[in-house]
Amino acid sequence: MITIEYQAHRDEQLEAARTYQASSLKHRVYRVGALLALGAAVWTLLASQAYPMIAIWGILALFLWFDPVPLLAIRLSFRGAALKHLYRTTIDEQGLHFDIGGQKVDRPWQRYQYCIETPRLLVLVFGKWAYSVLPKRAFKSEEELRNTQALIERHIPRKG
Repeated sequence: MITIEYQAHRDEQLEAARTYQASSLKHRVYRVGALLALGAAVWTLLASQAYPMIAIWGILALFLWFDPVPLLAIRLSFRGAALKHLYRTTIDEQGLHFDIGGQKVDRPWQRYQYCIETPRLLVLVFGKWAYSVLPKRAFKSEEELRNTQALIERHIPRKG
């Protein structure tokens, strides 16, 4: 059993959101849509020079490529009080057990679909835009982090 304590950092939550977003099918579909919109903008420029339509296609391409809405939602939801709660997470053979400012949540390993690891985070995904974030800075030692990674590898698939 491993217990870590930490406070959420907005930059880590945004990194987790970007990491999850890049792993999703929606992200790949949006990227294709962005390329199609960019192609439409170029075609409009070459075929008719309808400048208002070029701007519309260009804005659509940028919006689809960067998909800012989920990142904006994370930025707005992780401010003030949400950043002040102490997160206490216990990791054991049954799963992850969270205590976030007195609110307790248990997530068994079976709920998780896959794990994505970044240099700073472990992102454990259990649904669409539903994931648990474990910052590596919260582990007391490299051994504790390695033991957690081993538990994760035993129980859920790794992606990325």
